[in-house]
Amino acid sequence: MKKIVLKSIIALLLIMTYSCDEDNSPIFVAQPDINGILITNSFASNYLISEETKDNIADRIIWESADFGVATNITYEIQGSIDPTFATSEVIGSTNENNFAITIANLLSFANQLALDDDPNTTDTAGLPNNVGQFFIRIKANVGTADNLETFSEFATINITWIEQVLTNTCNSLYVLGAG
Repeated sequence: MKKIVLKSIIALLLIMTYSCDEDNSPIFVAQPDINGILITNSFASNYLISEETKDNIADRIIWESADFGVATNITYEIQGSIDPTFATSEVIGSTNENNFAITIANLLSFANQLALDDDPNTTDTAGLPNNVGQFFIRIKANVGTADNLETFSEFATINITWIEQVLTNTCNSLYVLGAG
């Protein structure tokens, strides 16, 4: 009887040792999103900007989620550039959501890069006021925190007009009310 118990224990230990060699749990591998990211909202034809309104929200960019084939954390980065090829770009912000608020301060940053201003006396090389310009934004998505499997949206064009300052108290009074 002791031999049967001993052989059973040895057989059980051998089975337990070899049963742990293979991991049968499913393995998920993220795949690149071949469709890219689709920006779903439309933008205004022109955004009026000024230093006085820099804390206001200009617009909210909304997009569809990137599909990497598995449930995973996706980090979205909102990028802006004055160059449509995005050879150089600036990160406007990042989120794990499908929308992001763009402020007037973000638009003013690109207006400064475009050398726009609110002075009615300055002009561009063509003699036109230099308060109108455009820049481009796009969405970059990647899996996790590293730049692995990144995908991009098409770029959207944002037109901006910096409201020119009007000088006050520059006109002399044309008439004065009398007493009575």
